[in-house]
Amino acid sequence: MSRGFKSSRGNPAFSRFNTDATSSVGATAGRAAGLGASSTGRGSASRMATQRSILNDEEATEKFEERLGEIYKKPITSASNDTEDLDYGLEMEEYKRLIQENTIVKGSSSQTDDTSEVSTPNKIFDDLAQKLAERTGDTEFIGSVERLAKKFNTTTYEVYAVINGESGFNHRAGEGKKFLGLTQMGPESAKDAGVDYEGLKTASPSEQIAALDSYLSFWNYDGNEGLSLGLMQAAPGLAQSLKGSPTGTVVYAEGSKEWDANPGWRSDGDGPITIGSIDNYYT
Repeated sequence: MSRGFKSSRGNPAFSRFNTDATSSVGATAGRAAGLGASSTGRGSASRMATQRSILNDEEATEKFEERLGEIYKKPITSASNDTEDLDYGLEMEEYKRLIQENTIVKGSSSQTDDTSEVSTPNKIFDDLAQKLAERTGDTEFIGSVERLAKKFNTTTYEVYAVINGESGFNHRAGEGKKFLGLTQMGPESAKDAGVDYEGLKTASPSEQIAALDSYLSFWNYDGNEGLSLGLMQAAPGLAQSLKGSPTGTVVYAEGSKEWDANPGWRSDGDGPITIGSIDNYYT
């Protein structure tokens, strides 16, 4: 099912309690405290913009379908350098923009038909996931996300929101750099979770979901406990202590290394990183 992925269960060297994270909110030390699977809070694509409305005239629809067709026809290629990686990420952003711009928001001034469907963020995520599966020929990807969401008591859309925030649905994001793939997993997190870090460089989308499964299993994640997947992504070593805390609770203070490395997680532009600002980023 996966290339080199193996469970960390039964390996005493990978105990989830072996962390040097401090217990005080907003203060961290060491990799397990906060970097988690991701180190940037940015990904190769920016966070999805709020859905917009445009006139649903015949010309706009034709242009949308024409451009969408061009994107779907492009075969998947293995990104061998940063330029190809960037091109792929830009393509996915363009695809996302086209979906958003072809949306008529119910009740907007541009709406001409009350029966028009609203393209929600969930619908956009579904379309992006389908496009990724088709481009890569990975027929297991969508099913693997559904199974992971069920296993960890979360939703497919929360999984997709993390993927979108970290990589913009680009499974080759970060190639040639330290953090890799759909969830931007780093070497330390891969080691903790018993994941073959080098294998992530060529792993399919569904294999990368298997790596995320190992990561969440390592941290004994359970969505039923009220912990968001976004918080687990951003601060696994602190997540349990933050459980049930107000959304304004500071996770990383201004000036910390995590705050400096993750502008996307910050509240109010350059405020502290809070539970709420992390969850807001992964939506």
